[in-house]
Amino acid sequence: MRRWGGNATTRYNYRYDTSNRASDWFFENIAEDDADPSQLPDGSTADRFSGLDQETCGRTNCWSNPPDKEVRGGLPFTTWYLRQMKKYEDEHGLRVLDYFDEHFYPQASGISFGSGGDPATDALRLRSTRALWDPSYTDESWIGTQVRLIPRMKELVAAEYPGTKTAITEYNWGALDHINGALAQADILGLFGREGLDLATLWGPPTASQPGAYAFRMYLNYDGKGGRFGETAVGAASADQGKLAVYAAERASDKALTLVVVNKTGDDLTSKVAVKGRDGGATAQVYRYGAADTSAVRRDADVQVGAEGFTGTFPANSISTVVIPAGAGPSPSPSPSPSASPSPSPSPPPARRPVPRPARLRRPVPRRRRPPPAR
Repeated sequence: MRRWGGNATTRYNYRYDTSNRASDWFFENIAEDDADPSQLPDGSTADRFSGLDQETCGRTNCWSNPPDKEVRGGLPFTTWYLRQMKKYEDEHGLRVLDYFDEHFYPQASGISFGSGGDPATDALRLRSTRALWDPSYTDESWIGTQVRLIPRMKELVAAEYPGTKTAITEYNWGALDHINGALAQADILGLFGREGLDLATLWGPPTASQPGAYAFRMYLNYDGKGGRFGETAVGAASADQGKLAVYAAERASDKALTLVVVNKTGDDLTSKVAVKGRDGGATAQVYRYGAADTSAVRRDADVQVGAEGFTGTFPANSISTVVIPAGAGPSPSPSPSPSASPSPSPSPPPARRPVPRPARLRRPVPRRRRPPPAR
């Protein structure tokens, strides 16, 4: 789905929506002539939205009983919406919804669009990324329950309208001008890939020189020469995701195994990284970005990868990209296991899937908005 520009159509309630706060309630896709799936989401649909509930409940706090609840038979809006889209395709033989799209802004104070530097808020920012996936994490805000946003979206799609892709077309974890925000962003990008999200867009990108931009570079241009994280996800697990998060993918062009390891702690962590499924004997390249120097990605010393993997030290508050050349064995999978001297370790991959493009709860979030571009 496209939200801004192109053929996006936006309508406003002139009395209450002068600040554009209702403009992202929900999207209804209207099919156009372009049947080429490769063009999605760049112009094959037009978007319309109804801002009634957000506009009304934003003023009257009617979230538990919004105006259209009775009309949709008491169903949660997302369930009702997907059923309506499937019903249309069943009746007309035409799919009019390509992406099931949610917006998500962490609701805890000081996180979304917030600043870095306060130890308590920084720690909460790094914990709160668990709302994207973790069934054991209780959101530390007014939400007060398990969100597990991406698995929840995928389960809804599987139950109500199989074949629909998933998207989070607005999110922001804040502090993109600080190393803490960069660590959160690197973790989020890894989670998007691991959890199989199809599309995501960051609301309010960092400037090219801010730490948040380097989180993207560690996946998309870690060496300044176009070096990229792989396209096909492989299994990766950490003994303590809250300290040392690990993400892995195989690169199609050279079959290299690429790892991104995020040290979310204030201590250097030495960890054994077990790599299963390759014969060993490779020399891995290591690239670092972290609190020690937020102005550049630096090339670190190579590490030797044996049959059981390697041992690496991951600097405090840092992002590391490790590139392991292809060996004679099958495709691998990594899994770190952090401790005071943690140890990551990749293990045999589950079913491999493409890594998505670095891609609301029904309550509005105060945030800066921009007007739609001139058409």
